Amino acid sequence: QKTGTSPKGYYLKNVYRTNTLTSYNAAHQQEQRDNKEMFPYLLYDGVDDSRQSEICKTLDGTVRRADDPFWNTYYPLNHYQCRSGVISMTAEEYKEQYGKVTRITKKVKELDLGDFSKSPLTTNYESKLKSKSKSWKQEQLSLEETIKGE
Repeated sequence: QKTGTSPKGYYLKNVYRTNTLTSYNAAHQQEQRDNKEMFPYLLYDGVDDSRQSEICKTLDGTVRRADDPFWNTYYPLNHYQCRSGVISMTAEEYKEQYGKVTRITKKVKELDLGDFSKSPLTTNYESKLKSKSKSWKQEQLSLEETIKGE
């Protein structure tokens, strides 16, 4: 089954994880925006292991102000199965550990994020899924059944 909707449900698990983490990251990003006076800097924190993508390797360690437009494009999730996060930092932590914001390199600007080129707060994934799938409700029900069966 090329669609990934086999009994093991890899496709459905991927969609579920992606949507769950997107919701979590949207709430996390909003919280960071609300607290930018106390935590004015953000650090892109990739999971440094053999499964880390080139996208996350490139962005890992990037430090920018919390209100920098950079985060409107590069706030995780930046691809399917993305495990990266963003850590808030006080001005003191920033000065002690970094001292200056990370320059946005050509390599970062050339990253192809595809459908993930917007922050979780500015993307309506549910409407995208509905527009791409006529049987959206069926997929959701099937996903719930797959998860219950694990």
